[in-house]
Amino acid sequence: MKYSAVLWEATIEYPLMDTETHLGQLSAILEFAGQKNVDVHILPFGAGTLTAAFSAFSAFSFDSESEIEAVAMDDVMNSSVIESRRDLDSYSSSYDMMLASSLTPEESMKLVRRKLESLGKGEK
Repeated sequence: MKYSAVLWEATIEYPLMDTETHLGQLSAILEFAGQKNVDVHILPFGAGTLTAAFSAFSAFSFDSESEIEAVAMDDVMNSSVIESRRDLDSYSSSYDMMLASSLTPEESMKLVRRKLESLGKGEK
């Protein structure tokens, strides 16, 4: 199984919780990204308005093919699953645009390590 994630740079730079929790989250990202079947990309602030065009979603493919078969979205009040081919094609295009504007997995993990170091907890 292959897992690929695109995280907006704000998730790295701006903690929603206390510093200790943020450090734990950053460390977990590094650990998760260290697995052979995982690619984590950071979508940088420099990607411009592209970042504001999308809300968070999870896309799923259940076969060895990379075609998206379902999209899940959560908000404060609801969770929804989208399976309409037309809608899935839109999410697939959105994901492709975000991925193309993102840092490579290696560059992304360097950014996470730099953030950890700036908080005094990074690997030297």
